[in-house]
Amino acid sequence: MKRWREEAGFSLVELLVAFAITGMVLTLCSAALFQYLRTTEAGHDRLSVLRDHGTAFQWLNRDGQQAISELAIVNPSSVDLSWSDQESGDTFETSYAQSGDELERTLIVNGGTPFTHAVAHNVDVAGFSASRSGPLLTVSISSTEGGVAQTRTETVLMRVLTAPPTPQPTPTNTPTPTQTLSPTPTPTYTPTPTSTPTPASSEWLATGTYTGNDVDGRLFAGIGFQPDVVFIKSEAGRPGVVRTSTMAGDSTKVLPQEAALQSNRIQSITADGFTVGNNNQVNNSGETYHWIAIKAGSEAAVGTYVGNSADNRSIAGVGFQPVWVITLGDGENSWFRAGGQTGDSSFNVTGGNPNTNRIQAFEANGFQIGSNNDVNRNGTTFHYIALAAGPNVAAGSSYTGNGSDDRSISGVGFQPEVVWIKDDGDQSGVWRPASLSGDATLYWEGSALVSNRIQAIESDGFQIGTHNEVNRNGDTYYFLALDDGT
Repeated sequence: MKRWREEAGFSLVELLVAFAITGMVLTLCSAALFQYLRTTEAGHDRLSVLRDHGTAFQWLNRDGQQAISELAIVNPSSVDLSWSDQESGDTFETSYAQSGDELERTLIVNGGTPFTHAVAHNVDVAGFSASRSGPLLTVSISSTEGGVAQTRTETVLMRVLTAPPTPQPTPTNTPTPTQTLSPTPTPTYTPTPTSTPTPASSEWLATGTYTGNDVDGRLFAGIGFQPDVVFIKSEAGRPGVVRTSTMAGDSTKVLPQEAALQSNRIQSITADGFTVGNNNQVNNSGETYHWIAIKAGSEAAVGTYVGNSADNRSIAGVGFQPVWVITLGDGENSWFRAGGQTGDSSFNVTGGNPNTNRIQAFEANGFQIGSNNDVNRNGTTFHYIALAAGPNVAAGSSYTGNGSDDRSISGVGFQPEVVWIKDDGDQSGVWRPASLSGDATLYWEGSALVSNRIQAIESDGFQIGTHNEVNRNGDTYYFLALDDGT
């Protein structure tokens, strides 16, 4: 028996070495595949489609698992779902339908105002389809980005009336999809129904759009987390506004104004969204608005400090070294320092040439400010927003204008949800959320939509036009790009 084991068997050490070698080979193969996806055009297209479908099915699984099967209306090109939340007693209605090349989700809470946002982009013509078999809801989405086409199919188990309701969840990662990839198809399968998801740590950023209705106290819910920052900007000639979780009561900063915090704009931040008043800057009837919501964490921080007029003052305790900082003074102008700026230099949010003695530098655990009243007036409360470099935040890079139209700025590392650009000169800063379509760009100040600036968001960056605000020959431009992490 002993002789047989010595000649034909493997020792424990030999097995462990074999396992280690196998693990190293798999790791190297995975790393090579990931590098290929990130550094080739086809790889970027594939990642873009995968990320887009991932977002859509997070929402579909989230809503589908809460929906009452008997109340669901499923048509080949649309889905309507309804349920109530056990803890809050709130009622929810969601619908999914394709609009152009986007899949749109519309949410109604307690019979209130519909809230619509896009959950998938680059959807093929008639690329959204749905069917049901009893309580099983099956949805397919077909999208094309560049040379990559994908069809992803998932099935979710809806609740029946005899099943107890579960609390409203937040979206998270969904099961491995059913997919058909082009040009190399892979075998498909249908996943088993999933259980109620748990929150994903990547949920820190959301964007969307809505139409004003002039109703005071209007609630927007269902964004997936409790935000610490909310920006809102009208497509019309009205200034943008921002509220942080450090602002008490009904208070909002109107970005271009050297004025105190204002009421009746972003009235409150809620556990799953925010409320707005009926001021024209956030809720004029029939007007289109775009919003950004940010949750504090490893990517972002918010805080306050009280001015003391001291020069070269360090604002510490941020938790990381920022790559982008915005200060919002209660009664002062709003300033920001862009990643990549050097020396004592920062910008007014409204644009114009850089100035000194405001946000002077980024530090290991915060940032340094000067003695100017815009950032450090004695006795004034200032609120700040700081962003950290990471897989979902690209800043610190710049490009040089060349005046060419339809120019792609690539190498960002993801398909952004938000892009903000400012030249190192006298031009206004411009920004674009993913909720905009066509050749359209927004200002923070009170101006309407413009074209020929940020013309489109792309799989690995964005496209710019020829305007001096984004592409004057020889000028340096700083940009911030944000990804939602899905």
